[in-house]
Amino acid sequence: MLKILQIEKARLTFRLVFYYNLRKGIPLNINDKTTINRKLKDSLFTHLFRDVKYQRQLYAALGGDADSCDDTDFKLLTLENTLVYDVYNDLGLLVKDRLILLVEAQSSYNPNMALRMLVYIANTYYEYVIDNRLNIYGAKRVELPTPEFVLIYTGKKKLGSRLLKLSDSYVHGTDVPLELVTKVITEEEQGAGIIEEYIQFCQKYDSLKYGSTTKEEVLRALKKTIKYCKAHNILKEFLVDKEREVENMMMGIFTQEHATDMILNEKYQQGIEQGIEQGIEQVAKKLKSNGTDIEVIMKSTGLTKEEVLKL
Repeated sequence: MLKILQIEKARLTFRLVFYYNLRKGIPLNINDKTTINRKLKDSLFTHLFRDVKYQRQLYAALGGDADSCDDTDFKLLTLENTLVYDVYNDLGLLVKDRLILLVEAQSSYNPNMALRMLVYIANTYYEYVIDNRLNIYGAKRVELPTPEFVLIYTGKKKLGSRLLKLSDSYVHGTDVPLELVTKVITEEEQGAGIIEEYIQFCQKYDSLKYGSTTKEEVLRALKKTIKYCKAHNILKEFLVDKEREVENMMMGIFTQEHATDMILNEKYQQGIEQGIEQGIEQVAKKLKSNGTDIEVIMKSTGLTKEEVLKL
Protein backbone atom coordinates (compact mmCIF):
# COMPACT_ATOMS: atom_id res chain seq x y z
CA MET A 1 0.00 0.00 0.00
CA LEU A 2 2.82 2.34 0.89
CA LYS A 3 4.49 1.73 -2.46
CA ILE A 4 1.27 2.54 -4.30
CA LEU A 5 0.91 5.81 -2.41
CA GLN A 6 4.49 6.73 -3.21
CA ILE A 7 3.91 6.00 -6.90
CA GLU A 8 0.78 8.15 -6.97
CA LYS A 9 2.65 10.93 -5.18
CA ALA A 10 5.47 10.75 -7.74
CA ARG A 11 2.96 10.89 -10.58
CA LEU A 12 1.17 13.92 -9.14
CA THR A 13 4.41 15.74 -8.34
CA PHE A 14 5.69 15.24 -11.86
CA ARG A 15 2.49 16.51 -13.46
CA LEU A 16 2.44 19.62 -11.27
CA VAL A 17 6.08 20.44 -12.05
CA PHE A 18 5.60 19.59 -15.73
CA TYR A 19 2.68 21.97 -16.29
CA TYR A 20 4.11 24.67 -14.03
CA ASN A 21 7.33 24.69 -16.05
CA LEU A 22 5.44 24.78 -19.32
CA ARG A 23 3.33 27.74 -18.24
CA LYS A 24 6.49 29.53 -17.11
CA GLY A 25 8.21 28.77 -20.41
CA ILE A 26 10.84 26.52 -18.83
CA PRO A 27 11.94 23.86 -21.33
CA LEU A 28 12.25 20.23 -20.28
CA ASN A 29 15.64 18.66 -20.86
CA ILE A 30 15.82 15.03 -21.92
CA ASN A 31 19.19 13.51 -20.97
CA ASP A 32 20.51 17.11 -20.96
CA LYS A 33 20.59 17.02 -24.77
CA THR A 34 17.15 17.41 -26.32
CA THR A 35 14.77 20.31 -25.67
CA ILE A 36 11.27 20.69 -27.01
CA ASN A 37 10.01 24.03 -28.27
CA ARG A 38 6.79 24.68 -26.35
CA LYS A 39 5.51 27.63 -28.34
CA LEU A 40 1.79 27.18 -28.98
CA LYS A 41 1.07 26.21 -32.54
CA ASP A 42 -1.81 27.56 -34.51
CA SER A 43 -4.74 25.22 -35.14
CA LEU A 44 -6.96 24.81 -38.15
CA PHE A 45 -9.82 26.24 -36.09
CA THR A 46 -8.09 29.52 -35.26
CA HIS A 47 -6.34 29.74 -38.63
CA LEU A 48 -9.58 29.40 -40.56
CA PHE A 49 -11.36 32.15 -38.67
CA ARG A 50 -8.45 34.55 -38.75
CA ASP A 51 -9.70 35.71 -42.16
CA VAL A 52 -12.57 38.21 -41.94
CA LYS A 53 -14.21 36.46 -44.91
CA TYR A 54 -14.69 33.34 -42.80
CA GLN A 55 -15.53 35.39 -39.72
CA ARG A 56 -18.49 36.69 -41.68
CA GLN A 57 -19.58 33.16 -42.53
CA LEU A 58 -19.15 32.12 -38.91
CA TYR A 59 -21.20 35.07 -37.71
CA ALA A 60 -23.97 34.24 -40.19
CA ALA A 61 -23.93 30.58 -39.14
CA LEU A 62 -24.54 31.72 -35.56
CA GLY A 63 -27.57 33.76 -36.57
CA GLY A 64 -25.93 37.13 -37.09
CA ASP A 65 -26.69 39.59 -39.89
CA ALA A 66 -23.29 39.65 -41.55
CA ASP A 67 -24.54 41.70 -44.52
CA SER A 68 -25.20 44.67 -42.26
CA CYS A 69 -21.62 44.67 -40.98
CA ASP A 70 -18.46 46.18 -42.41
CA ASP A 71 -15.20 44.27 -42.27
CA THR A 72 -14.01 46.69 -39.60
CA ASP A 73 -16.89 45.57 -37.35
CA PHE A 74 -15.20 42.18 -36.91
CA LYS A 75 -12.47 41.89 -34.33
CA LEU A 76 -10.77 38.62 -33.42
CA LEU A 77 -9.84 38.34 -29.76
CA THR A 78 -7.09 36.29 -28.16
CA LEU A 79 -8.40 34.19 -25.31
CA GLU A 80 -5.89 33.84 -22.51
CA ASN A 81 -5.81 30.18 -21.52
CA THR A 82 -4.52 30.28 -17.94
CA LEU A 83 -5.62 26.75 -17.02
CA VAL A 84 -3.67 24.57 -19.46
CA TYR A 85 -0.63 24.75 -21.71
CA ASP A 86 -1.40 22.89 -24.88
CA VAL A 87 -2.58 23.24 -28.43
CA TYR A 88 -6.05 24.59 -27.92
CA ASN A 89 -8.74 25.79 -30.30
CA ASP A 90 -10.43 28.70 -28.58
CA LEU A 91 -11.24 32.12 -29.99
CA GLY A 92 -13.30 35.20 -29.34
CA LEU A 93 -15.11 37.27 -31.95
CA LEU A 94 -16.34 40.79 -31.25
CA VAL A 95 -18.91 42.03 -33.77
CA LYS A 96 -20.25 45.47 -32.86
CA ASP A 97 -21.92 44.91 -29.46
CA ARG A 98 -21.94 41.11 -29.69
CA LEU A 99 -19.12 39.16 -28.05
CA ILE A 100 -18.93 35.50 -29.08
CA LEU A 101 -16.60 33.08 -27.32
CA LEU A 102 -16.08 29.81 -29.17
CA VAL A 103 -14.34 26.65 -28.07
CA GLU A 104 -13.77 23.52 -30.12
CA ALA A 105 -14.01 20.18 -28.34
CA GLN A 106 -12.69 17.20 -30.27
CA SER A 107 -13.18 13.51 -29.43
CA SER A 108 -13.00 14.07 -25.67
CA TYR A 109 -16.09 15.77 -24.29
CA ASN A 110 -15.55 18.10 -21.33
CA PRO A 111 -18.59 18.80 -19.11
CA ASN A 112 -16.68 21.63 -17.40
CA MET A 113 -16.73 23.88 -20.46
CA ALA A 114 -19.03 26.43 -18.80
CA LEU A 115 -16.45 26.96 -16.07
CA ARG A 116 -13.75 27.37 -18.69
CA MET A 117 -15.93 29.96 -20.42
CA LEU A 118 -16.31 31.83 -17.14
CA VAL A 119 -12.55 32.18 -16.90
CA TYR A 120 -12.40 33.37 -20.51
CA ILE A 121 -15.15 35.97 -20.18
CA ALA A 122 -13.65 37.37 -16.97
CA ASN A 123 -10.27 37.81 -18.65
CA THR A 124 -11.84 39.14 -21.85
CA TYR A 125 -13.94 41.75 -20.05
CA TYR A 126 -10.90 42.77 -18.04
CA GLU A 127 -8.94 43.38 -21.24
CA TYR A 128 -11.94 45.18 -22.75
CA VAL A 129 -12.14 47.55 -19.78
CA ILE A 130 -8.41 48.27 -19.97
CA ASP A 131 -8.29 48.70 -23.75
CA ASN A 132 -11.29 51.08 -23.77
CA ARG A 133 -10.19 52.91 -20.60
CA LEU A 134 -13.53 52.34 -18.92
CA ASN A 135 -13.99 53.63 -15.40
CA ILE A 136 -15.68 50.87 -13.41
CA TYR A 137 -15.48 52.98 -10.23
CA GLY A 138 -17.37 55.99 -11.59
CA ALA A 139 -21.02 57.01 -11.29
CA LYS A 140 -21.80 56.15 -14.92
CA ARG A 141 -22.74 52.58 -15.79
CA VAL A 142 -20.18 50.88 -18.04
CA GLU A 143 -21.62 49.24 -21.16
CA LEU A 144 -20.25 45.85 -22.21
CA PRO A 145 -20.78 43.80 -25.37
CA THR A 146 -23.34 41.06 -24.85
CA PRO A 147 -21.62 37.66 -24.49
CA GLU A 148 -22.52 34.39 -26.15
CA PHE A 149 -20.85 31.07 -25.43
CA VAL A 150 -20.57 28.38 -28.07
CA LEU A 151 -18.98 24.92 -27.97
CA ILE A 152 -18.35 23.31 -31.35
CA TYR A 153 -18.18 19.58 -30.78
CA THR A 154 -16.52 17.60 -33.56
CA GLY A 155 -16.67 14.19 -31.91
CA LYS A 156 -19.09 11.33 -32.59
CA LYS A 157 -20.43 10.83 -29.07
CA LYS A 158 -24.15 11.49 -28.69
CA LEU A 159 -24.65 14.30 -26.22
CA GLY A 160 -27.54 14.33 -23.80
CA SER A 161 -27.86 18.10 -23.63
CA ARG A 162 -27.13 20.96 -26.02
CA LEU A 163 -26.71 23.39 -23.13
CA LEU A 164 -23.90 23.36 -20.59
CA LYS A 165 -24.68 25.37 -17.46
CA LEU A 166 -22.27 26.68 -14.88
CA SER A 167 -24.90 26.01 -12.21
CA ASP A 168 -24.59 22.27 -12.92
CA SER A 169 -21.23 22.43 -11.17
CA TYR A 170 -22.54 24.12 -8.03
CA VAL A 171 -22.73 21.98 -4.93
CA HIS A 172 -25.95 23.48 -3.61
CA GLY A 173 -28.37 23.31 -6.53
CA THR A 174 -29.27 25.68 -9.34
CA ASP A 175 -30.92 28.57 -7.46
CA VAL A 176 -27.78 30.71 -7.62
CA PRO A 177 -26.97 34.34 -8.48
CA LEU A 178 -24.34 33.52 -11.12
CA GLU A 179 -25.18 31.52 -14.25
CA LEU A 180 -23.44 30.95 -17.57
CA VAL A 181 -24.94 28.90 -20.39
CA THR A 182 -22.90 27.45 -23.26
CA LYS A 183 -24.63 26.32 -26.44
CA VAL A 184 -23.30 23.10 -27.98
CA ILE A 185 -23.21 22.71 -31.77
CA THR A 186 -22.71 19.18 -33.13
CA GLU A 187 -22.73 17.38 -36.48
CA GLU A 188 -26.50 17.01 -36.17
CA GLU A 189 -27.00 20.74 -36.65
CA GLN A 190 -28.57 21.44 -40.03
CA GLY A 191 -27.65 24.48 -42.07
CA ALA A 192 -24.78 25.47 -39.80
CA GLY A 193 -22.78 26.70 -42.79
CA ILE A 194 -19.06 26.92 -42.27
CA ILE A 195 -19.35 25.38 -38.79
CA GLU A 196 -20.97 22.28 -40.29
CA GLU A 197 -18.22 22.11 -42.90
CA TYR A 198 -15.54 22.41 -40.25
CA ILE A 199 -17.07 19.55 -38.24
CA GLN A 200 -17.25 17.41 -41.40
CA PHE A 201 -13.57 18.08 -42.13
CA CYS A 202 -12.54 17.12 -38.59
CA GLN A 203 -14.58 13.94 -38.54
CA LYS A 204 -13.26 12.83 -41.94
CA TYR A 205 -9.71 13.48 -40.83
CA ASP A 206 -10.22 11.62 -37.54
CA SER A 207 -11.66 8.59 -39.34
CA LEU A 208 -8.81 8.43 -41.87
CA LYS A 209 -6.14 9.09 -39.23
CA TYR A 210 -7.46 6.43 -36.85
CA GLY A 211 -4.75 3.91 -36.01
CA SER A 212 -1.94 6.00 -37.51
CA THR A 213 1.26 5.96 -35.48
CA THR A 214 3.86 7.51 -37.77
CA LYS A 215 4.18 10.95 -39.26
CA GLU A 216 4.01 9.48 -42.76
CA GLU A 217 0.69 7.75 -42.01
CA VAL A 218 -0.78 10.90 -40.52
CA LEU A 219 0.32 12.98 -43.50
CA ARG A 220 -1.22 10.45 -45.87
CA ALA A 221 -4.50 10.62 -43.96
CA LEU A 222 -4.39 14.42 -44.02
CA LYS A 223 -3.82 14.55 -47.78
CA LYS A 224 -6.72 12.15 -48.33
CA THR A 225 -8.92 14.32 -46.12
CA ILE A 226 -8.08 17.48 -48.02
CA LYS A 227 -8.66 15.77 -51.36
CA TYR A 228 -12.02 14.41 -50.20
CA CYS A 229 -13.19 17.73 -48.77
CA LYS A 230 -12.28 19.69 -51.89
CA ALA A 231 -14.18 17.18 -53.99
CA HIS A 232 -17.25 17.43 -51.74
CA ASN A 233 -17.22 21.21 -51.33
CA ILE A 234 -16.21 21.10 -47.66
CA LEU A 235 -14.10 24.17 -46.80
CA LYS A 236 -13.13 23.97 -50.47
CA GLU A 237 -12.12 27.60 -51.03
CA PHE A 238 -10.03 27.67 -47.86
CA LEU A 239 -8.30 24.37 -48.64
CA VAL A 240 -7.55 25.36 -52.23
CA ASP A 241 -5.91 28.59 -51.06
CA LYS A 242 -4.21 27.25 -47.93
CA GLU A 243 -3.55 23.55 -48.59
CA ARG A 244 0.21 23.67 -47.94
CA GLU A 245 -0.26 25.82 -44.84
CA VAL A 246 -2.89 23.43 -43.49
CA GLU A 247 -0.58 20.45 -44.03
CA ASN A 248 2.38 22.13 -42.33
CA MET A 249 0.28 23.40 -39.45
CA MET A 250 -1.49 20.14 -38.66
CA MET A 251 1.66 18.05 -39.03
CA GLY A 252 3.39 20.47 -36.68
CA ILE A 253 0.63 19.89 -34.13
CA PHE A 254 1.01 16.12 -34.53
CA THR A 255 4.77 16.41 -34.00
CA GLN A 256 4.29 18.50 -30.87
CA GLU A 257 1.68 16.15 -29.43
CA HIS A 258 3.86 13.12 -30.20
CA ALA A 259 6.87 14.75 -28.56
CA THR A 260 4.78 15.65 -25.51
CA ASP A 261 3.60 12.05 -25.20
CA MET A 262 7.18 10.77 -25.33
CA ILE A 263 8.26 13.22 -22.64
CA LEU A 264 5.30 12.35 -20.44
CA ASN A 265 5.98 8.63 -20.79
CA GLU A 266 9.66 9.00 -19.97
CA LYS A 267 9.12 11.31 -17.03
CA TYR A 268 6.22 9.20 -15.80
CA GLN A 269 8.46 6.13 -15.70
CA GLN A 270 11.09 8.16 -13.86
CA GLY A 271 8.40 9.22 -11.38
CA ILE A 272 7.38 5.61 -10.81
CA GLU A 273 10.97 4.53 -10.24
CA GLN A 274 11.55 7.42 -7.85
CA GLY A 275 8.31 6.66 -6.03
CA ILE A 276 9.24 2.99 -5.64
CA GLU A 277 12.68 3.94 -4.36
CA GLN A 278 11.21 6.36 -1.83
CA GLY A 279 8.66 3.74 -0.80
CA ILE A 280 11.39 1.17 -0.15
CA GLU A 281 13.30 3.68 1.98
CA GLN A 282 10.20 4.47 4.00
CA VAL A 283 9.58 0.75 4.63
CA ALA A 284 13.21 0.27 5.65
CA LYS A 285 13.01 3.22 8.05
CA LYS A 286 9.88 1.79 9.63
CA LEU A 287 11.45 -1.64 10.05
CA LYS A 288 14.59 -0.12 11.48
CA SER A 289 12.63 2.01 13.98
CA ASN A 290 10.80 -1.14 15.10
CA GLY A 291 14.10 -2.80 15.88
CA THR A 292 14.11 -5.23 12.97
CA ASP A 293 17.47 -6.89 12.35
CA ILE A 294 19.52 -5.18 9.64
CA GLU A 295 19.97 -8.45 7.75
CA VAL A 296 16.20 -8.89 7.59
CA ILE A 297 15.77 -5.31 6.36
CA MET A 298 18.40 -5.88 3.67
CA LYS A 299 16.67 -9.03 2.43
CA SER A 300 13.22 -7.41 2.54
CA THR A 301 14.13 -4.20 0.71
CA GLY A 302 17.18 -5.01 -1.38
CA LEU A 303 19.13 -2.16 0.26
CA THR A 304 22.78 -2.55 1.20
CA LYS A 305 23.96 -2.48 4.77
CA GLU A 306 25.45 0.98 4.27
CA GLU A 307 22.15 2.30 2.86
CA VAL A 308 20.19 0.91 5.80
CA LEU A 309 22.60 2.38 8.33
CA LYS A 310 22.26 5.84 6.75
CA LEU A 311 18.50 5.85 7.25
